Amino acid sequence: MPHLDDRVITRAWRFSNETGRIHYVAVRPDGSDRHLITDKGDPLYEVIDAHLVSLGYTGPANTKA
Repeated sequence: MPHLDDRVITRAWRFSNETGRIHYVAVRPDGSDRHLITDKGDPLYEVIDAHLVSLGYTGPANTKA
């Protein structure tokens, strides 16, 4: 199995009013970024969600004043 030294997923976030979905940015081999989405039930969703929770990320800030 190959070992990946560089980060492949660089950013991940959730949008307000969008439950069960995580947006993330992956770096292509040529160095360009690609915006992707994973939905609840997908194994990648569980991995990214666990990492976001470990960082203390709970979702977008509440913008209601």
